[in-house]
Amino acid sequence: MKKTLFDFLQRKGLSPISMLTAYDYPTARTINEAGVDMILVGDSLGNVVLGYENTLAVTVEDMIHHGKAVCRGAQDTFVVIDMPFMSYQASIEDAVRNAGRIIRETGCQAVKLEGGAEYADRVRAIVQAGIPVVGHIGLTPQSFNMLGGYKVQGKSLKDARKLMEDAKALEAAGAFAITLECVPEALAQFITERIGVLTIGIGAGRYCDGQVLVYQDMLGYTGTKTVKFAKQYADLHAIMLDAFKQYKTECANRSFPDDEHTFAISDEIINELQILFEAVLVLVFSRGVKYRTDEFLGHKFQIRKVTGVVVRILVAIGIAQIFHQLGRRIAKMQGNGGRGILADHLQGRVDGPIGAVAFGR
Repeated sequence: MKKTLFDFLQRKGLSPISMLTAYDYPTARTINEAGVDMILVGDSLGNVVLGYENTLAVTVEDMIHHGKAVCRGAQDTFVVIDMPFMSYQASIEDAVRNAGRIIRETGCQAVKLEGGAEYADRVRAIVQAGIPVVGHIGLTPQSFNMLGGYKVQGKSLKDARKLMEDAKALEAAGAFAITLECVPEALAQFITERIGVLTIGIGAGRYCDGQVLVYQDMLGYTGTKTVKFAKQYADLHAIMLDAFKQYKTECANRSFPDDEHTFAISDEIINELQILFEAVLVLVFSRGVKYRTDEFLGHKFQIRKVTGVVVRILVAIGIAQIFHQLGRRIAKMQGNGGRGILADHLQGRVDGPIGAVAFGR
């Protein structure tokens, strides 16, 4: 059963909350199985999934698409979805409308938006519409151009005071949690102890009410250097790279697929199929005309008109007995004691021009 925001609020100052990003169904299922408290479908998908240089190109449609997949996999996990760039900045109406779309179309439990006091009116309106909100202050990636890049925030007295004011404004607007990103540990602790809602840190030290990481960073998924605050728990890139190389090698030397990974068929069926295949070739030669087919066993072949009586006689002598045996086999396969239409047709070919040439009839 999914926990609610009230379950999490009761853990403030007592039991830290765990949160990881996810952008697809299988990852969400695994995180859910691990018992992680929350999943964030972050607009970081622009960087780590879609290959963008930053998060600014991510759209509401992107968030909904990935959010749906995550919510299907997170059966017991509380899911928060980011509101992307320009989905709430322009107006309160945009903020409420897009937050409503995300909640309604994905089935998530809350939305998250960046910004402090300047966006408190959006947070208030969304909450009044019945949608839980997580705030986000400190390093806000959607505003990296205004911040002069990806830098630690709040290091001066002025900036630290601004972050404290932002946190209070978001709390007053109704946010139940606030993400603190790239904030000095002591400042994050100061803020956490002075507000009544949850703080979830990412690069904000150990004293927040919870922690969040981008799962690609903590798994070493990308093969690139991770940010300082992201502990790497595995080297998934190296494992995947080795597996891909091994697969390539086994494809090249045909050691994959082996018997364990293939399906069998009886030799009798293959033998019967070979007879049918040879019958097709016989019909082609016996007609002496240009013939094409793409429909038998997926083969493409073209047999041009055979000229010369000698060649036709040699072919006829060699194949007359094939038709004779094939007719008998087909009649036997039908199992009704009769000859069957196809058997009659094939035997007729033997009794006709080919048979005449082969046996002097």
